[in-house]
Amino acid sequence: MTRFVMRNGDVFESSRDPHHFDAYCYRKDGVEETCIMLSDQSEIQFLMQMGNDAHLKYDAVELG
Repeated sequence: MTRFVMRNGDVFESSRDPHHFDAYCYRKDGVEETCIMLSDQSEIQFLMQMGNDAHLKYDAVELG
């Protein structure tokens, strides 16, 4: 599992390949990989994929 750190500090663990995102990754003690998201677009892409993995669906709500 890789730890993904969002720009607001939230941390998620995922088995997703971090090379598919705009992220800076490093390893601590050669074992644990941590990736820091570098852009809003990359964060949104990652969170959308996490939602798909959890079978979550976004439905737009009209206000008015």
